[in-house]
Amino acid sequence: QFEELMTDGLYTQLGRHADELAYRVRDIFRAAGYPMLFDSPTNQQYPIMSDAELAILGQSFGYEYWERIDETHSAIRFASSWATTEDNISALRQ
Repeated sequence: QFEELMTDGLYTQLGRHADELAYRVRDIFRAAGYPMLFDSPTNQQYPIMSDAELAILGQSFGYEYWERIDETHSAIRFASSWATTEDNISALRQ
């Protein structure tokens, strides 16, 4: 499997896909007015949301709790991968 992954730039192509979709996730959150914990140049993005909004978001999307920001806000981690689809991104946008 590892050898196949390293053939013809597949590893780089899959990583590029994950990063590009993560940047779109970041842009969706920023456009909706959510700050980011920090600027991440990777397939992992860290928006900050109110805990009430996170409860709603968690009904439709998986994310990892990252850290408490203040009494009512937390940072979460969204990670994209080779398996993330355009449909996943569109669903988040809605």
